[in-house]
Amino acid sequence: SPFSYHDMYEGILAVGFEDTFYMYNTLENKVLAILKMEGYFCSAQFMDHHFYVTDASGIVCIDITGKIVWENHDLGIDGVLINDIEGGHIMGSGEWDPPGGWKKFELDIKMGLKIN
Repeated sequence: SPFSYHDMYEGILAVGFEDTFYMYNTLENKVLAILKMEGYFCSAQFMDHHFYVTDASGIVCIDITGKIVWENHDLGIDGVLINDIEGGHIMGSGEWDPPGGWKKFELDIKMGLKIN
């Protein structure tokens, strides 16, 4: 897989690799989430006790307990990237026409709905 991710936040180990995103609580020795991604894992970002995880077609918002808060799988067909998270919005781009056919999007961070 060309994409991988690992990091630790407040005792939570987060790992994205191949087609899966994992969350493990190292303080309680407990698996919080094993999430199969659509197509493949692309990237992850952590902000305000939430992970924003991208795959081939969209973004999944997961809280620090491993619960899925929202999903949006209509952002691309061959990769989705988050460019910035600011002011309650997620700005990113999804590849719709590979190679190189990227289209920008903006989402509401609370619901995952497209703003424009």
